[in-house]
Order: sequence, then C-alpha cells, then structure tokens
Amino acid sequence: EGIDYFETYASVCRTKTLRTMLALYNSDPSFTCEHWDIKNAFVNAPIKEDIWIEQPEGHEIPGMEGYVYKLDQALYGCKQSSHCFQQFLKRMLAEVGATPLVYDDSIYQVRNSKGGWVLIGTHVDDLFALANEEGKIIRQQIFDKMSEEVTITNDGEISWALKASIDRDPESGILKITQSAYIREILARFPVDTLPGKDTPTFSDGDMSVVKASEEPMDPVEVARMHAKYPFFEAIGCLWWAATISRADIAPATHAVSCSVSRPTEKLWIQILRIFQYLKKHPDIGLVFTRPKPDAPLLRAAADASLADARKGRSTIGHCTFFMGCLVDWRSCTSTRVADSSAEAEAMALVVWGKENAWYRGLLRELCMIDQLDPTKCRRPVHILEDNSAVISMSNGPQSKQSRHYDLTWYKFKDCIAALEYVLEKVDTHQNPADLFTKALPTPKFTYLRDMMMGGNTLQNHFKNLSSHPAEVNFCCDNDFELEENPEIETEIQLENEKEKDTLAQTTLEHFSNSNPQTLHGFFVQKPMKKQEVQAAATPAAVPG
Repeated sequence: EGIDYFETYASVCRTKTLRTMLALYNSDPSFTCEHWDIKNAFVNAPIKEDIWIEQPEGHEIPGMEGYVYKLDQALYGCKQSSHCFQQFLKRMLAEVGATPLVYDDSIYQVRNSKGGWVLIGTHVDDLFALANEEGKIIRQQIFDKMSEEVTITNDGEISWALKASIDRDPESGILKITQSAYIREILARFPVDTLPGKDTPTFSDGDMSVVKASEEPMDPVEVARMHAKYPFFEAIGCLWWAATISRADIAPATHAVSCSVSRPTEKLWIQILRIFQYLKKHPDIGLVFTRPKPDAPLLRAAADASLADARKGRSTIGHCTFFMGCLVDWRSCTSTRVADSSAEAEAMALVVWGKENAWYRGLLRELCMIDQLDPTKCRRPVHILEDNSAVISMSNGPQSKQSRHYDLTWYKFKDCIAALEYVLEKVDTHQNPADLFTKALPTPKFTYLRDMMMGGNTLQNHFKNLSSHPAEVNFCCDNDFELEENPEIETEIQLENEKEKDTLAQTTLEHFSNSNPQTLHGFFVQKPMKKQEVQAAATPAAVPG
C-alpha cells in the first residue's frame, strides 16, 4: 500500500569515463565536443504505473473539482521518473543508430563506413557529444532527429559540466578542469571566512585517521547532539563532489573524515575545517590535460599503501591511473583486511588497482572501435610505479613462505604479470604519485606530488625521467628527509600541529556560539536541545524518513 513504483535506478556516465572522453577530446585539435541540454527532461518520458494526482490548486476544471488526473508522463518528484527518462533516452538514441558501450552503458557510440564516429556521454539531461572531423555531420543529424521529439539546446563547445569549468586551447593542446566556482560556493556555506588558508588538507603528523580502531562506539545521545551541532554529512558530501570530479588532492583527506563520521567529535569537525582551509587558499587548482606525444604510452599507473598502525587498524590504499599522460582515475580507500607486513599491504594495493584496471582496459578496447586509439597500444603492458622492492620480487618469483597466505586475487595479479599485461617499475617512495593518497605529507612533498600528478607536462617528463635515468631523479626539496632524520624537528612540528588544532577548535567554538542558532552560513542548525529532546532524536522513530 502506498508503493507506486517498481524501478528507480538510472545510471549516469562514470566520472573517469567522462575524463577519458575529455583526454581524447584534447588529443587532436580537430575533435569537437558539444554540450546538449534537454529541457524539462523527465516530463518527456512515459510512465507505466497507474498514478493519480489531485488537480493543482488554482487550476481546477469548473464543475469537475472532485476529479483527479491520471499521469501519462513522468513528473519531477515521482520515484521512478529518472528510470523512465533513461529508458526513454535509450530508445531515442537507439532510433538514431547509437549503441551503448558494454563497459559503461551511459556512453553511446555511432560510426559510419567513412571513418566518422561520435561518442555521446549522458548524465541525466546533459549530453556530451564528442566527434572527429568526419563525424560532425553524424552528430548534427542526431541532434536534428532528437529535436523532433524533445526540446533540446546546443550550448556549443563544452565549457561547463558537473559543476566544473572546462577550458581547452586547441593550439597549445592544454585542457584544464577546475571547480573554482563550486568551491567558492561551498566555502560560503561553512565557517571558514575568519580562518587562515592552509597549504595541505591535513595536519602534517603522518596520519590522517581521526578515530582509533580500538575506540568504543559513541553513545547515541552524544552522536545526536554532535550531529545537531555540526553539519558533518553536508560538509563531507560537498567535499566528496569536488574530490570525485577534479580535486584528487583532497580525496585522501576526505576519505579519512568519511571513515570517522560514525563518531562525530570536535576533533573530526576541526579536520573537516582543515580541508576547507586548504580549499580556501587553493580554490583554482584542477586537472591539467596536455596533448600526448606520438610515442607516449597509452596507460601508466601508480599504487601505494601505508602499513596499518594502532590507530587505524588497517592499511590505507591509494592508486591512480593516467590515460595519455592525463590523470583520469584515483582512489584512496581502507584495505578490507589487516596486513602483516608492508609488502602485503602493497600487494593488496596492487590487487585493488588491478580490479579497477580490468574494467578500464575493457572500456578502452571498446573505444578502439572508433579508430582513434591504436589497438596495439591497448594490448601493451601497463607500467605501474611501485616503491616496495619486496612486492616487486614476489610478483616475479615463486610462492614464498612470507606470501603463501595471501589472498587468491594476488596470484591472479601475478598471472597478469607473467602474461606481460602489467610491469612493475621500481620508483623511490618520494617519487611515487600514489604516496599522496595514503598518508599525511609535509607541505614540500605534498605540493611536489600534487603538481606532478595533476599537472600534465610535468607528469610526462617525470615518467620519462624515471624510465631513462632512475638514479638521477631526486626529490626537489630536502625538508622531507630532514623530517625523517631529525627527531627534534618532528617533535617541533607535532607541537605546532597541536597548538594549531587548539587554536582552530577555540575559533570554531566561538564562531558557533556567536552565530544565529537557527541558520549558519546557509545550513540549518538546531537550537540547543534538552536531554529529553536529545534522547528522542536518537531514537529511529524521531528520524524523518
């Protein structure tokens, strides 16, 4: 009773697939990518279920005020509207000859016998149509055909998508993806206007975790009180959107605070504000894609892991993938089980990357059908930067006493190495881009890895230097080595971090105490609750559905 829908799922193109399309778009100056927008998208889709609605107030039919309407088309607000629209869009694109990819069914392709091709990425009512020179006529025919059924506008060359600005210079071969406007929008919603900007999104104490693995769960009453005081979920949600689209530099810090949201504390809110302080000082940083050289490898990758300690319990895994020299995929996550050694932690990181890469290489094999990617390059081994000598030795050698208890997925990864699908390439830990995703780093090293990973030409030169002169590549700043070798400097930095955290906590508490109890920078903050109210809020019955 009361259930008027059966299906609600509607897929959108993966962000890594969209970044791959943008890297492909930037690889040739003759390629063009248009942004189409379908107006009032959901109301175009027919709806199967029998749904009745009351006549809108002020628009009743005279003499038939007691009658109701039966929906023929989906409306915004219906649970199944997004699913109905996706089925409608799929049918409409099929009529013009577009077929979905197997590895991402939100990407459609159209080809002709003359070498023309069109790739159409769909994200709800936004369509991104990429075409080569011969495929521009096909794209225009698709647009004209769709215009007969729906109201669709052509916004020209893509310059804005998913709250990100896309700026391409065809002559120089540089494409930039930034979220400056979105970042300034979320900064205005949270109490960072009086706080100074920072150079890193984490405190440089070597650990991003906020909650110890051995700590007991918090009292539900205290959890409800903290969530009523600070908007943890809203803040983390805003950070994740930036970390998913273009800000790979805040992904590890955002992952760390997300893992601790079940224990909301003042310390967790201070760490969240630290990420906003970093964005405040660096709002314009983004991804820089450069045009690849003819002899450049199609795929490169890097993986790393930090061995678990008493605070985290499990290792933090990080990996990143570069397509045509452009950063298209990254991830920071917690391992599913405890590692006994650093080699085992690194092995788990490689396995996690391998699972994602299996899907990604399948996607690239499908894209080879558009006659732009060289199929031979898709079959070449992927070089993975790895800084652990033990795991490199185990990957090429027989089963050992130290590795025989590893998960079966590790041996599948070894089979891929034996089949020359992957090649592990030794790199110094200070030169590994994935090191940024596993731990809090000092400012010089964090800045170096961030700029190298997200910066285009610098990255290509970095890979070239590693391949040709591995012994000549040195870290550009000696401060990081000083931190490791000088315990006095480590103690001094730890004291500075604690002092900074205390100052930030005091500033935050004063800000919340002096603010309007009803609204604070655009988000709702409840009034101070009595004990009985807090207990009621902690019960499931009091939580709105």
